[in-house]
Amino acid sequence: LKLGCHRELGCQIGLGRVGLLQLTGGRGVVLGNDLGKVLSAGLSKLSKGYAQAVEAMQADFLGRYLDLEVDGEYRYHPADAGKRSLRNLCLRYLAAWGGPTAIDLAAKQFEHAGNMTERYGALAALVQSDAPQRTDALAAFHDRYRDDALVLDKWFMLQATAWRWSDTAPATLDEVRALMGNPAFSLSNPNKVYSLLGGYFKSNAAEFHRPDGAGYAFWAEQVVALDRNNPQVASRMARALEGWRKFTPEIQARIRVALEQVAAMTLAHYNDNADSFWQGTREHDVSQNIAALLRH
Repeated sequence: LKLGCHRELGCQIGLGRVGLLQLTGGRGVVLGNDLGKVLSAGLSKLSKGYAQAVEAMQADFLGRYLDLEVDGEYRYHPADAGKRSLRNLCLRYLAAWGGPTAIDLAAKQFEHAGNMTERYGALAALVQSDAPQRTDALAAFHDRYRDDALVLDKWFMLQATAWRWSDTAPATLDEVRALMGNPAFSLSNPNKVYSLLGGYFKSNAAEFHRPDGAGYAFWAEQVVALDRNNPQVASRMARALEGWRKFTPEIQARIRVALEQVAAMTLAHYNDNADSFWQGTREHDVSQNIAALLRH
């Protein structure tokens, strides 16, 4: 049913299911033509088409949302879990359309939720919309779970993967930069980096691949900063652009600027610290490294 919803709505705006998964913050891997459609069509145009498609189907989504309510005390059961999941998806589509009824439903579900699935689902619907209620909901969720590191990871990722639904809304990049100043975030905490920076770089293609190249400049800045203290985490973030040759020449040119910046800054760092690197490795047996390099 969930895939059917994605497919039906995706076809209405000319993206197909995979492209729509990317736009709605799904976990689908979007490469090549699918991602090209998202980027070349333009975020503003796609958001309008998306909202119009949901508006045309609002009665279906609303009916399904109401039918899937799980009555009684919370219990974990596969059937109940499936209903809650599909119900949250319907709510997310409705909130993205932005009608007052949809936003009211999301706000009420968030306020009266009896379990994490319903509360987080309502928050996701509000965040993936243009509703002003999203700000208060995010603050309330943060206050409620401020001492739960894993839940805050989801809170960071949700905002990093949010789509910008109107030209007047703050850019997601600006939101991510602001979130880096949150006391719960630290570049030295890998999970927080994966949630916030990884969410933005790897799961928000439409926002990361901005036409002005600001997303790539931010990527270069953070990869270099991470490399100073945790090269392993930096390498994971760097892989967000490993498929850069699959993009159009215009996008490749913007990405190349960031790649060259990282390469230059990395080499400069090694040159500035050459003596310390030599002192730290001069007694090491690197014959195996050399042999492996020659083999490949």
